[in-house]
Amino acid sequence: MSSVAENPSAARMSCITCRNQKRKCSKEIPACELCRRNQRRCEYPVECPIGSTAELSMGYKVSTEIRPTFPALVFFDYYTFQGQRNRVEIPRVDLPWEFRSAIGGPDQVVRELDAYFSSFQLFFPVVSKLRMHHNLTTNIEHLTADTVLLLLTMRLMLHIDRNPSPENALYDQVKRCNAFVERSGVVTMKLLQSNLLLAFYEFSHAIFPAAYFTIRHSASIGLALGIHSRSPPFQVLSPSTSWCELEERRRTWWGVIMLDRYINIGTGSNEFSCADAKPNDLLPMNEECWDKGESTLIQSLAVSSSTDVTASPFTRASQAAHLLSRILRHINGKHDDYQTYYDEAKQLHYIITSFHAALSQEFLNSEDEVSQIRLLTAVGLCFSAKMALYDTYTCAEVDINGGIGTDAQLSMQQIALNEIKHTCLAVYSLANTLISMSNGGADVRGMSPLVCNCLYAAGMHYSCYIRETRQVEMQRGLAVILESLRGLGAIWGIAREYLNVLESGNF
Repeated sequence: MSSVAENPSAARMSCITCRNQKRKCSKEIPACELCRRNQRRCEYPVECPIGSTAELSMGYKVSTEIRPTFPALVFFDYYTFQGQRNRVEIPRVDLPWEFRSAIGGPDQVVRELDAYFSSFQLFFPVVSKLRMHHNLTTNIEHLTADTVLLLLTMRLMLHIDRNPSPENALYDQVKRCNAFVERSGVVTMKLLQSNLLLAFYEFSHAIFPAAYFTIRHSASIGLALGIHSRSPPFQVLSPSTSWCELEERRRTWWGVIMLDRYINIGTGSNEFSCADAKPNDLLPMNEECWDKGESTLIQSLAVSSSTDVTASPFTRASQAAHLLSRILRHINGKHDDYQTYYDEAKQLHYIITSFHAALSQEFLNSEDEVSQIRLLTAVGLCFSAKMALYDTYTCAEVDINGGIGTDAQLSMQQIALNEIKHTCLAVYSLANTLISMSNGGADVRGMSPLVCNCLYAAGMHYSCYIRETRQVEMQRGLAVILESLRGLGAIWGIAREYLNVLESGNF
């Protein structure tokens, strides 16, 4: 009688590793002899009938004898870990064949990377094109688990689905691969970037609350890596080996801040997943120089308000995200001194107005349409910040700080009433520009979904104004905003959600 028949708990086929290495497998459950000896994960094919003691999880066999590879000492006694001069080594992970084979051959990987860097990277450049291509050139046949995960997540960003949902096959695959890599003890920049892109996908396709949870998880990974500060008290990541790598870390953390604040615009909360940037924190450098591996001037946040210094589109987006964060903390916080509260509101008004004027000039003076598309993230964040600030002060009844009827409150309310109209007109102009770009053949995939919130906010104001005043001439502005959201909705699910609310009139 065969060994399988004698042992009903044994697998009927060799494990995946033994099959790939053409080694004789003992077929033991939960892990074969060779896998146990080499202290590696033992996985059996999904189609393999196995005994009742085996457990199938997410399409692959999970061994119950997995030994944690990440040094727990890092977290429960970092001081001692440092004293031992230890380093956190990236574990070798036997990634299930389902994920490794999914990325396809070298030609397919290169094609998808080119598509990613010519579309999504235009408005959210957090992955180094130079370092990624170098990585693939030298290791295309032996990609690490976190690289495979990042490639799959980048493919997901290119995936167009009119009805994205948690049941989406590619989305589900990326989520499972991410869980597997994390559970294997991998804590790297690629893991963080994969989670950040995943949060972006979930937000841009209105997959909530997953987007809210994923961006907070991304912030936790970044804090553990230690990329949030130039001198973090705790850091899993090894020191960078080049300024190009250092820039990638900086950009990724700015991306976390940016997306975290944006996702929280409508929550009414200022409990963000990470702290604001500090005045001496550096902003992203010029994208073109970064792509070429050339060093260039890098501004700090403290001097970034100067409009005389040329800044890249992602630098402008980071500045806008910081201003948005300050405004959200202001309007959602409780203030004991109403005079200070309104003084701070006026200060934020002057700062955001000055920044918007400089940004608008850059947008209008852009050399071509692609340059304008690169600036859309910054423009969208800036408009969202302005709409959030002024919307708070247009109605005195919502004041919870005890300043109703005072000179400070009336002065700020007048500013808000004037500026909300100007801002809505500016957003209307932006909507016209987006429609013209789309009609002119521009790839909607390169248009940032981070413009959707300001279109929605302006659309709400137009709708309420028409309802209250019966001024039908305002219908034109609303129609243009709806059309722009409809165009963006061809790619981004969040635009379709905003559009549904505005068209329903249920507010």
